[in-house]
Amino acid sequence: MLRSTLKLLPFLFLVLFAANSCKKKSDPKSKTQLVTERDWKMTKFEVKENNNAWDDLLAGQPACDADDRHVFRTNNTYEINEGPSKCVPTDPQIVDNGTWSFGDNETKFIYDGIPFTIDQLDGNTLVISYTDNTSPPDVYYFKITFTH
Repeated sequence: MLRSTLKLLPFLFLVLFAANSCKKKSDPKSKTQLVTERDWKMTKFEVKENNNAWDDLLAGQPACDADDRHVFRTNNTYEINEGPSKCVPTDPQIVDNGTWSFGDNETKFIYDGIPFTIDQLDGNTLVISYTDNTSPPDVYYFKITFTH
């Protein structure tokens, strides 16, 4: 009995390997899918003036602000939602809305008309940055990190 089972073992491995090889690999998600499939929480809003150190403007924010959610929709609109907690209970749930899109072959994230560079975009993180040199001689750098 054991001998006949051992003879079948290579055949069983071959069948399992072939069946596993036939599984369809899932196509990678498009950037639009990555941005719109779930809402985002802004976890950092960093600003730097000239060559000074980065300053995270979200550090030390109360929890009622830190839990706000950014919802990007497939129709290129977005909304900022107060999230589970509000600092002022009578405030509206939706605190802002506007438009977003991609530009420059999806290397730019245009957020209310501002062309941010996409530094990172995957299933868990979106990092966008922008350089503002409209106030010479000063240059301001902005970097926003969103996570799920």
